[in-house]
Formats: sequence, structure tokens, C-alpha cells
Amino acid sequence: MCSECNNIYKGSQFPLHSSTPIRATEEENIKYEKPLIVNPIYDDLLELFILVFRRSGEELLLELKAKSTTGYLYEKAVETIRLFGLGNCEINRHQNESVYGCRISVLQSHFGVFYEFAKALNEGNREKALLEFRANKDIFENYGFYEFIKRNQFVVSV
Repeated sequence: MCSECNNIYKGSQFPLHSSTPIRATEEENIKYEKPLIVNPIYDDLLELFILVFRRSGEELLLELKAKSTTGYLYEKAVETIRLFGLGNCEINRHQNESVYGCRISVLQSHFGVFYEFAKALNEGNREKALLEFRANKDIFENYGFYEFIKRNQFVVSV
């Protein structure tokens, strides 16, 4: 996790799932904790999230939504989205204005990078998608979101 996400967004918060028997105070008990935030080293983000290309007022954004609809993975995805401001931008705007401005610019720039490619795939226009991919391959592969699009794990709602 980058230091900005860890320090500004997460801070000292470390929510646990309600089924966690105890909060670990000793190293051997860590295995019993079920954290409600993603650990990008151990968690497979493709199991937790779907990308959503959407409009929020005048803003075009790339957000995350939970892939599951119930259970621990759903709760983990939802809490990660809430805590890091990766979705529900209308709600997050009012919770933390300073974080909102930074997050929105990132989500808008990611939208701009992937939108035409995802839209072409979504419309079944593989030829246009392939042209878009070839033109931007070096850029796409530097973004983690590319894997979601490659696996068709996204929704275009614009």
C-alpha cells in the first residue's frame, strides 16, 4: 500500500469482520483476524472488485464496486471502497473534502485512459478495442485496472 493511502486514507483504522474472534495482540493470533480492508500483497483484487465507468454530475469517473453481493468478501470490498474513497463519490465528497479532490482527479484520469477501450469491448467492437489496445499498450500495462478490463470485469454506465 502506498504511503498516501496508508497515512491519509487508512490512518490508524483497521476494521475487522464481526466473525473475528479476537483482535490480535500477539503475532501468533494474527491468523485469526479477518480484516475488512484489502491487503494488496495477499488479496486478489479481481476476486473483490468490478470496475465501473460512470458519470457523477459533470465528472466522468472510474470507480470500484464489490464483485460479491454478500458475505465476507462483499463486506471487505465495501469497507475498502469506503475507507479509501474508491467509489460512491457523492458520499465520499461530504466525508472528507481534502481527500475528495485528490481522489476525483485520479479517478478521472484513469477513466480517460481506459474509457474508449472498455467501451469498444462493452459494445462488442473487438476491432476498435484492439486498435485502442495497440495504441496504448505501454500505458495500459502500467495500470492495475487493465487486468479488470482484460478479464471483462467492468461495467460501462456512461
